[in-house]
Amino acid sequence: MTAQEFPVDTVVIQADEPLEYIALLSKGAVRAALPTGEFLLKMGDVIGITDLGVGKHCSTYTTMEPTTLIMYPCKNVADLSDIIYSNHDIALLFATSVIRQVSGICDSYVISTFFSDKLYQYLLESYEDYKNLCIQYSQPAHTLEGIENIKPFRLLERVDTWLIEYYEALKSLDSHTKAVLYQTNPSLCVGMMCQAGIDVHRIYDAAQVDNQYNTELSSLLLNSQRLDLFALLTELYVSASASGANSLGLDATIGRLSIQLEGNPAIDSKYYHFRLNEYKEIISNAKLQRQASDALESDDPLSVIKSNTISALSGSLNTILQYADCPEEISTAFQQNIIALKQLLDKNADDDDTRRLRSEITKLFYEIYNTVFQISISDKSVPPIIKMFLSFGYVDEVLCGINNAVYLYSIVEDYHGDESHGIYTLYEWLLAIYHGKKEPSRNEFDVDYSSYVHELKITGQIAPDVESRMMADNSQKVMYELHNMFPVVNKITFGRFTIFSPVLTEQNILKSMESMMITPAKAIENLNIIRSIDHTAFYHETIYADESGKIGKEYIHTEILPDMILMPNVGIREVMWQEIEGRNRQTPSRMMLPIFCITDLDLLFTRLTAEYRWEMCKRVQGARWNDIADPSLTSLYTDYLQFYRKNNDLTTQGKEQVKLALQKSKNSFREVFVRDYVTWIMYESKGSPRLSKVSRGILFQFCPFAARIRETLANNPLYTDLISHYDLKAEQSMGKVEKFAKKIAASGSEIPEVLEKELLYLQL
Repeated sequence: MTAQEFPVDTVVIQADEPLEYIALLSKGAVRAALPTGEFLLKMGDVIGITDLGVGKHCSTYTTMEPTTLIMYPCKNVADLSDIIYSNHDIALLFATSVIRQVSGICDSYVISTFFSDKLYQYLLESYEDYKNLCIQYSQPAHTLEGIENIKPFRLLERVDTWLIEYYEALKSLDSHTKAVLYQTNPSLCVGMMCQAGIDVHRIYDAAQVDNQYNTELSSLLLNSQRLDLFALLTELYVSASASGANSLGLDATIGRLSIQLEGNPAIDSKYYHFRLNEYKEIISNAKLQRQASDALESDDPLSVIKSNTISALSGSLNTILQYADCPEEISTAFQQNIIALKQLLDKNADDDDTRRLRSEITKLFYEIYNTVFQISISDKSVPPIIKMFLSFGYVDEVLCGINNAVYLYSIVEDYHGDESHGIYTLYEWLLAIYHGKKEPSRNEFDVDYSSYVHELKITGQIAPDVESRMMADNSQKVMYELHNMFPVVNKITFGRFTIFSPVLTEQNILKSMESMMITPAKAIENLNIIRSIDHTAFYHETIYADESGKIGKEYIHTEILPDMILMPNVGIREVMWQEIEGRNRQTPSRMMLPIFCITDLDLLFTRLTAEYRWEMCKRVQGARWNDIADPSLTSLYTDYLQFYRKNNDLTTQGKEQVKLALQKSKNSFREVFVRDYVTWIMYESKGSPRLSKVSRGILFQFCPFAARIRETLANNPLYTDLISHYDLKAEQSMGKVEKFAKKIAASGSEIPEVLEKELLYLQL
């Protein structure tokens, strides 16, 4: 006798293994997979004791929780007798467990035979219902193959009723009687247990015949060849819906069939749910067709267009999968997962099953997106539904909401970014990379494409000649963007990480799509609002040298507006992904936004500009970005936030506000600056002071207001000194540039355009 511990979900005994021992459950619980079904064994039960008559285990035993088993070597009845005669106290425990197990097995058998009786009657009645429904809907009735061969279950041999009642009576004996019978009479105890082993296997034999009968009948209800009652009823549903008939009676019949199939041990549960989801998809498509028909019959002059659109949208998922031509396992898995998502009442639920479903959909979505994009490159006429998928994350008309899908279909051919203003949909951005107009973005670890390829070479993953080919291969560049930037940024701009899914769903569409959609016009308007307040926001400082040599190297300012990529989701966040391209400071930054934005665009663009200002300053300053000896936006702000407790320019209340701001921003200096910058643009520019004296001074020095705002604030004592200091510096800079301009003009040469632009910049 030895004790062994097993973790949860461990198979301790496999069916058909030879009987070497029996095991007493001293802790935990074990699930026994019996020929009659499943049975739970708990503390005090004995595993394998009902199998003594055949010398092998007839069931598979799996732990349900951490379990301790006391193992008794036992191969036959003689070994069992030795155990019982040497320990009378254990006799009652063993006998009680045997009786409980046999009684449970009998109960499972009775339930199974009852189900068989009812299944036979149900099958005949349901087939008659089907034929009557065919008459009702004026449709031809098809024969259910194999139904003529079934026989009533009562013709089969059953286990005697007295045997079942006998073990039920033994189970109901009181504790005292059981103790007298089994503890004081070891021979009676051993004999009862041996007979129980024989009886159990009689029940198993009968159950096997019963299971075979149930399997034959159940296959007529549902089978993988689709020659079943479920197929007949769903085909009838399609025909009835097409004729416009009321389908309530048919719905009820299919509902009753679903109840019969749900939990039926003879039916593959996974396959049943696949067929059930298919049926629900049929219902969805039928509703769409009815909506199209209703639209066509209405008095609305646009009804024909809407009807045609609904018809075109029907089966969008299949259209996308056929276009993608992915491996069958990917297409099938994605289709099944999307259908499962459609059936959920709360598609943003936080339970484990829903999270796993969204995670699987996300993984497959990106695989399919990559394939669809590759195919679309060489397609001169990309279908509207494919464009909706690539630009909006659209997958299914029901999942998106039919009215939303109709709207997207109506605008997809005309909706474009504006390359001249650096505004792109994700699809247009990927095409720009493919055609060599743009370089791929950095990945989430701040590694750009050239560094990535070089790393492959120095680690020996590619040869030197492959490096040069990859650097010129635009297809490889697109794949880098698809695998590195797209999944990460799509999730960030969506904003709600725990419920993220790249698929467009109606549950996430909280406003009208037209009001949420970021168009190039909206983006330009919002960016211009920022520029009209913080006029230096996107100016880069560069060195200019006159070709004639009359002017030495001088600093001038050039405005470089950002590239904006609209990600295919309904989101709440922006992300300033990179401040320049590669190492060239004279390149646009990259700002990512959701194409459908739930939040206020003014706030979103203001935050983007703040993030850009911070990151660009860090880029320019390099390693000295936080060195107070070299004053800059980032170094002065870092010093201000790091040592605010010792700052005499802050009141006690002001210091408390800084402390609170750091707490809200999780001690991120950048985030504190972003919040202050939003206040600077939205309130301080209108003369409504909200910032501390210190932060106001830093912001005015590095993010000054435009001339018209400075004029309005000139009489405000909070700004008087700041404006005077700024004007003095601007006059000095302007005088220097004017001096150079006069010098060039005096020599008879034309004043360079860059100097004229610098003069205009200083006047802003």
